Amino acid sequence: MTKTTLVLGAAPRVAVPIARSLHGLGVPCIVGTFSPKNSALGSNAVLRTVRLPHPADGAAFITALTSLIESESIDAIFPGSDLAMGGIGDHYERLAKLVYPGCPPPDVMRGAFEKRRTFEAASACGIELPRSYIAGTVAELDELRGEILFPVIAKRRSAAVAGDFKIRHYFSFEALRADYLAYPSMGAETILQDYDGGEGVGLVVIVRGGQVLAPFQYRSRRELPTTGGVSCVVESEKLDDELFARTVSMLRALRWEGIAMVEFMRDRSTRRCTFLELNGRYWGCLALAMQSGFDYPAYEWRLAHGQDPNIPGSYRVGVRSRWTGGVIRRLGAVGGEAHRRLVGTSRLQEVFVTALEFMPPARSALWSWRDPVPAIWDGAAASAGVIRDLWESMARRFGRRKVATVTARMRGASVRL
Repeated sequence: MTKTTLVLGAAPRVAVPIARSLHGLGVPCIVGTFSPKNSALGSNAVLRTVRLPHPADGAAFITALTSLIESESIDAIFPGSDLAMGGIGDHYERLAKLVYPGCPPPDVMRGAFEKRRTFEAASACGIELPRSYIAGTVAELDELRGEILFPVIAKRRSAAVAGDFKIRHYFSFEALRADYLAYPSMGAETILQDYDGGEGVGLVVIVRGGQVLAPFQYRSRRELPTTGGVSCVVESEKLDDELFARTVSMLRALRWEGIAMVEFMRDRSTRRCTFLELNGRYWGCLALAMQSGFDYPAYEWRLAHGQDPNIPGSYRVGVRSRWTGGVIRRLGAVGGEAHRRLVGTSRLQEVFVTALEFMPPARSALWSWRDPVPAIWDGAAASAGVIRDLWESMARRFGRRKVATVTARMRGASVRL
């Protein structure tokens, strides 16, 4: 009997494709979540969803995890978030004796979490880096007043540490300094980088015993928010041989093992790529790779169990995949200074381009006739969130009592109809 695999800490758009892939191999799959909210995925490929203690609560986390491993006959873990990877890393030696841990040892894993270490490895392998600034205090920031070229983004120095944000945009020194004053720990936790737009590029591989398998490349067409962030419409593209060779050199320098997705920013006119970060776990655009012909979860599971991964020689180029929930949220988030300066489109223009992404050749990342519920829930949850945000925006502008009265009248009218 095939033992169970645990997908740990993954968002639905990551967990569902992994579960479907393993289901196709006849592998039972359980999803572990750290969220106190209802995290049922509604997928036919998931046996059940189990809530585990937060990895920060070390003793409770490892006790619950090892108990789950024993009771459910789990022999492999596929982490789907940095938080999950960090939790596994904290107890790596113990877990590696029980299961396939799904990530490299902690000393190697730090190559993905600690951005300075990754930047050093990338630079040594000939990969271009965005201009970066380190300012741990307001005083150090003031010393850089004449050197920082705006706009810049603030990113967390380590992905292993949770925070209030992943990326923030700044267009003036005054705005940046104000946040340094408002959040005293900001300088110690973030790194500043030049940012002037472009398109995101992802390069994916599996590294096994130093051998690099299944290279895959894609570009981001739409992101949430519009100024750059999580990809919500992506398209597979031809592998850039030079970028691939340098990426492989970096991963080998870091002694990487397992799945890796390396992110770059590509200038649309010069096609020059600069390094952004290394992700050592399954990523949000996994469905695109699977739709293009590269089934990474199946390859990794087979490799972990000593089997031939059966990787095809190539993937389909030009396949476009849409995360529907992200596209809906993206439309609801249009606006603000960053959007005006970096994108410059109106809400009407965004409605038009969004509508096009719901037409062929774009495919839904989650929809399946055999397993429709995850896609339905994803779209419904995103729509409800956009409506809620719109209501709150109207309430702030016109007053909650007035909006509530209008809403009640609309409901009454709909009942009479």
